[in-house]
Amino acid sequence: MSILFSTLFAKTFFILSAQLFITWLTTHFIFLFFERIDPKLETENPYADKPETENILERVAEDTNPNYRWVFSKPFFYFILVFDIGVFLSLLFWGINQPLSVSFSLFSVWSVLTGIELEYFMLDVERGLGRKVIALTAIIVLTAALIGIYSHFDFGFLKVALLIALTIIILVSIFQLFASISEVTQRIWSGFGVVVFTLYLVFDFNRLLKMKNAGDNTWPNATNLAINLYLDIINLILKLLSLFGKHHH
Repeated sequence: MSILFSTLFAKTFFILSAQLFITWLTTHFIFLFFERIDPKLETENPYADKPETENILERVAEDTNPNYRWVFSKPFFYFILVFDIGVFLSLLFWGINQPLSVSFSLFSVWSVLTGIELEYFMLDVERGLGRKVIALTAIIVLTAALIGIYSHFDFGFLKVALLIALTIIILVSIFQLFASISEVTQRIWSGFGVVVFTLYLVFDFNRLLKMKNAGDNTWPNATNLAINLYLDIINLILKLLSLFGKHHH
């Protein structure tokens, strides 16, 4: 593998592109599964216009084949979420330093779980928005990569500011679990999140360049960088969906 991917850039982009593909493929097949158990999803997404106070999982479960209603139960969704967090922490604190076969496999499991969660989130947005958001995300990622790698500017000064901004986003997200906020406020915070994760992309691409120049050409370093860029991209997608979607629950 090291012969095929001889540079830190090659290693990082190989891992990142593979995991993004796994996430997309998982989301696609989960959507096909959702269509099969809920025929309404074949031609439209009637759940994007649900009342403000209605729980999306409960609404979908009502229209689903009774044999599959457990798929849209809160306990099952929270099980996936907790499992996802467990796999991510295992990858972050243990898997990164393991042989590539182990770290890549663990990363792939995390990518599959993330793809499943993304499709649950897509139940809450209007049909067609996902494709537009993916296209916009691709443009943002490419622009951030060009700026971070080819601008010949050190973006290391953003580290503390971005950490503070990320902490604020996390705190607001936790607050939203227990209290509702207006749609305008949600859009403002979503826009703030888009800016933060775009800057994180610039920062992480710039960090990739600096590590490459420093000669840190190892698979663990590439995996670490790929994890950070993967998180930036997934969070950017979620914030864009929340920004442009009609409902954000």
